[in-house]
Amino acid sequence: HTHTHTAQPKPPNHRMSRFWRNFANAALCVLVPAPSVMALLLLRARCVSVSILDAGPDAEALLVSFDKLSWTEVIFPFLDGDAFCTVGLFHPLLFANLLFFYNVCVLFWIISLLQKSTWLIDPYWTILPVLLGHFYQYHPFARTDDTRSMLAIALIWIWSVRLTHSYFRREEWQFGEREDWRFAEYRSKHGRHFWWTSFFVAYLSQQAMLIGVSLPLLAVHQSEAAIWWLDWVAVAGAVLGLSFAYVADTQLRSFMLSNERRRSDGRPVVQLLNTGLWYYSRHPNYFGEQVWWWSFGLLAVSVGQPWMLCGAFLNSIVLAVTTKLTEGRMLARKERRQLYAEYCRRTSMWVPLPKFVNTN
Repeated sequence: HTHTHTAQPKPPNHRMSRFWRNFANAALCVLVPAPSVMALLLLRARCVSVSILDAGPDAEALLVSFDKLSWTEVIFPFLDGDAFCTVGLFHPLLFANLLFFYNVCVLFWIISLLQKSTWLIDPYWTILPVLLGHFYQYHPFARTDDTRSMLAIALIWIWSVRLTHSYFRREEWQFGEREDWRFAEYRSKHGRHFWWTSFFVAYLSQQAMLIGVSLPLLAVHQSEAAIWWLDWVAVAGAVLGLSFAYVADTQLRSFMLSNERRRSDGRPVVQLLNTGLWYYSRHPNYFGEQVWWWSFGLLAVSVGQPWMLCGAFLNSIVLAVTTKLTEGRMLARKERRQLYAEYCRRTSMWVPLPKFVNTN
């Protein structure tokens, strides 16, 4: 749970180059979704007409039907006007996947090869579900219960703001200063093969996860079913999960800052965070995140789409793998290995529980 980076004084020219690098990466962060924004504007400008809107979902008959499109027109609909309108208007999930593949997987990957860092996917992990939610919300054929839609959009925005703030706070408000430690380790292990394997590990895998966890937003905007008690259970669970994760992250942040002050004062650091929520769970932030996504998924269940919980399920699998990697990293540090092993023996992994062994 400690932060190993120690700030050192930097010469003026280094600070200036860091400023411009941060500025350029911030501008990149703002501009990189431009292809998707342009595609969505084109969809509304070129494909939406009075006759299309009046016909509703039956309007596909006015265009080229999906089953008459070739596989190249489906995969590259942006090259053909009719295919673009058919896929964009009548198959929003496919259209979202195509935008994600070309704008995120391919473009972000190319940028990572040029910058030699996968950092860009990290802040966008917290932003993309919001963008997907608004795409589904403002889709020409969206239909929804207004209250459910408002709640879903508000919740995903709160989740995004919290996690984005947590990410940039951890990165000391820098853009592209470093990449996720898991990708950094993967880069060092795979060396010359990283350039092509990173496309699958860092980007294509994220598509499955982010599209998956955002599915409830699609479900909410494809049903006019009246809001009922299950929606409120979903909202309550989501708020509980968000609150739990926020408290856990804040406690971890305070612990890290305390150790930074100890280093600055020449005092020994505390090797283990074992107070607050971290006393009852080794990963309370992961637990809160799980409660959030499974609760958010109930919004899809409430409109008759339980299969859309697959995103929360996939996220749980990934967090289980991440937990194993994180704990392996903790145990690899000689100075804390024995202490952390004992902590693991006595403390629940995710679900907050009393200590397994009396610590008195």
